[in-house]
Amino acid sequence: MRPGTALTVRSDRNQTLTVAEAAGRSLWMTRMGERMDYLFRAGDSVVLRPGDDITLGVHKWDGAACVVLCALAEPAPRLSRTRAWLAAIRGALRHAAAGAAASDTPR
Repeated sequence: MRPGTALTVRSDRNQTLTVAEAAGRSLWMTRMGERMDYLFRAGDSVVLRPGDDITLGVHKWDGAACVVLCALAEPAPRLSRTRAWLAAIRGALRHAAAGAAASDTPR
């Protein structure tokens, strides 16, 4: 990709996007539905799932970047499983904090 350009792509399968070459942190990616952008250097990668709409771009003051897309043999991890796991950890932490607060209360 040339400096100052952007490209929008829809992933049709589980795949890995890898930055093969980049001058500094020149390549950025926006995934539709996420609040944060990704900034990449050479060697960085991210897993794309089917239906992911992404926009890749290179800042105009940076050098060109080269990206490679490789299909994954196995399905990518589901985000819903990750969210459920994080919710379970938050619940356990709240429970532990409530228990600690109760033990600090004088009787």
